[in-house]
Amino acid sequence: MTATRDEVRSGIQDVLRSVDGLDNVYAFQPMSPTPPAAIVPLFGYDPQAVLSGSAWNAQVPVLVLVGTGDMENADRQLAALQDPIVDAFNDSPSLGISGVDCIVSAVGEGQIISLADTGVLYYSVTFTLDVLAS
Repeated sequence: MTATRDEVRSGIQDVLRSVDGLDNVYAFQPMSPTPPAAIVPLFGYDPQAVLSGSAWNAQVPVLVLVGTGDMENADRQLAALQDPIVDAFNDSPSLGISGVDCIVSAVGEGQIISLADTGVLYYSVTFTLDVLAS
């Protein structure tokens, strides 16, 4: 049987929780996340493939963010998380789920963002995960 989207999302969260220095992993879009944090959003998929029970694939944009109190430190902190996150997925792409491969296919550039209208700024990078569930 093909893995469900919820199983894959949970597997992604488990991998992120194993990364040293990443204190909080959210399975939803929090209004005010506590950094350093990762956000694993609901992700798009092909419903026909999922309904038929066949293999499906998806690109999951995982947002990793740190606080912006001291931008030089924020830059170093975010840079220090990049390789461990890539390695955590690419060294063992199964997510611990039979028939699932999940690798980091792209790491975006650093950018300052605000979530919701709280006025709180974060320094962030988006990691694009390619998922194939068969």
